[in-house]
Amino acid sequence: MRVTVITPLCLLSAPALVGYDAPLAEVRPLDCAFKQASRFDQSATTQGKAEGPTAYIKIIATGSDQGPCDVRATLHVKESNENEKELAIGRNTNAGFQVVDWSPDRNSILIASEHWTDVFSAPLLTIYDSLRGTHSTIDVEALFAAHGWRECSAVVEASGFTFNGEIVVHVEPGSLQKRPKDCSADRSYWAFDPRKRELHQLRPDFKQARYGKVVAPAYRPCKEDPNVVDACFALHGRAFLSNGTPSLRIWRIGTDRILGVFDPENELIPDSLEKKLSGFDVDVYGDFEVCPFTKRQPGEMQTVCVESADHLIVKHN
Repeated sequence: MRVTVITPLCLLSAPALVGYDAPLAEVRPLDCAFKQASRFDQSATTQGKAEGPTAYIKIIATGSDQGPCDVRATLHVKESNENEKELAIGRNTNAGFQVVDWSPDRNSILIASEHWTDVFSAPLLTIYDSLRGTHSTIDVEALFAAHGWRECSAVVEASGFTFNGEIVVHVEPGSLQKRPKDCSADRSYWAFDPRKRELHQLRPDFKQARYGKVVAPAYRPCKEDPNVVDACFALHGRAFLSNGTPSLRIWRIGTDRILGVFDPENELIPDSLEKKLSGFDVDVYGDFEVCPFTKRQPGEMQTVCVESADHLIVKHN
């Protein structure tokens, strides 16, 4: 089932004080194994200020389980005049990406990508200046190494900005894999000026403010997805969860056709349908509009996304 990772935030006039684990938007990594030489996008949208620019991340995976996998991630910034800029932020990687936040002056965007190692786990950061159209990359692990944290374990995550524009990261003891010793015994916040890049620890009572807000739709669009290979169509059917891949399937009532809802890890379905699919003992009958990701072939399950789901009736087995 799809897991929503976009966290609704406060109004810009009064940023909420929230924990380090609530970035504006996260884009999950893609796995080419299920893409079957197709193109697949994931995006999350944030807005820095009213009538201001909008930023989102797009990840495209091209490849299959039979050949090489090429994964590319790009940041897209759309200005109020509808001009859109694109910045490459990763390639040939299954790392997740986050739009962490806009800066307090709403001119810069902080993007983080996962960068796991055996001992010290810290993100690669990209700072994008939306006014100048320039960017810089920061290796957080190298900053802590220069601070003297070598041959010790820690998990570092991007947190956001201070009120004066410094970048904030959150540190926890230990790593998920090896732990020779902990760099720090406690959880803590650290900050640095993106130009000077000299770390200093923040007060224990530091609270992270947010300066952007999420304006993303509740689910990724289906009909506009670039994977769609043919015209969308309406049907009356029964949606149900099943063992196997994909798990979510739709029986087209009156036929022997079963449609598989793509992709297996993060189905493209409206919230109205997702809320009713509570387990394997539930059938959801209704009128669906679906868009095909594969051509119809005899004896093969056609894969689709669900654009709309109406007149839903739930029956328990």
